[in-house]
Amino acid sequence: MTLFWNFLWNLLYKSQKIILREEWTLKFLYYNKTMDKNKLDEINQLIVDKKFEEAKAELEKYNPDEEKETEALKLLGLCNVNLEKYKDGQSNFETVVKYDPEDASSWFYLANCYDNLDDVIHAKAAYQKVIELRENFIDAYKNLCVLYVRCD
Repeated sequence: MTLFWNFLWNLLYKSQKIILREEWTLKFLYYNKTMDKNKLDEINQLIVDKKFEEAKAELEKYNPDEEKETEALKLLGLCNVNLEKYKDGQSNFETVVKYDPEDASSWFYLANCYDNLDDVIHAKAAYQKVIELRENFIDAYKNLCVLYVRCD
């Protein structure tokens, strides 16, 4: 991946389509610290093995708060949900759906976070968004029904 960024840098620099600024250069150099697919696969395996604390520690080494890191941010959110850190999970999944509003799974986990934090209004809206995006998402229907029953 670094080879790709070096190629892109040279292409843009030589065509003079960008203005070199210290801020952009730092972001370019920071890319080397982002997560590659192999690392994501390793972290996925930790999650499958239910080693959520270890997976979370690995994920937090990388600053997964940017648009290009939504996969890492989803995994971090999943770790937080499984560790019952719903406020952190909420923050993670809110960022994911901001950049990928068509991701029904992330909406579902966001709804779970809201639900566990007793934020009924946001939980209902998030479950409804899941159903809007994926009509056959049975767990979203089930959780929404339970939420309605609990509220009455």
